[in-house]
Amino acid sequence: MKTKKQKFNQGYVVLISVLIVSAIGITVAVSILLSSINASQSNQIMTDAAQARAYADSCVEEALSQLKGNQSFSGTGSLVFPDSSTCEYEVINLGGENTRINSVGYHRDTVQRFEVYLDNVTPSINIVSWKPVADFN
Repeated sequence: MKTKKQKFNQGYVVLISVLIVSAIGITVAVSILLSSINASQSNQIMTDAAQARAYADSCVEEALSQLKGNQSFSGTGSLVFPDSSTCEYEVINLGGENTRINSVGYHRDTVQRFEVYLDNVTPSINIVSWKPVADFN
């Protein structure tokens, strides 16, 4: 037969066991929640970067269109998109038919830059390189 003290001690053991299991369960739940939040933020950052790249590409295309209409075009321009994002471009004549286009796309807090080199503008535009850069030279 169990004494009152033994039953009382068993009650504490069960209570402490329930508390430990509950703490572990809460820790796991919080970890999963934080992981989901981080994944969502990472996805948003990648989406914003892709959108900024698309806007920078759009400005390169606009600069190429300007060059197609006027082979001696040199200067700057910008575009504003429906979501209020923007892009800017600069066309720089490097001598002869060598031309460089610097393009920057902005979306939310994300910035993407492209540097495009051309070695021929007439009779057709020849793109030598079109690459993302951290900053312009």
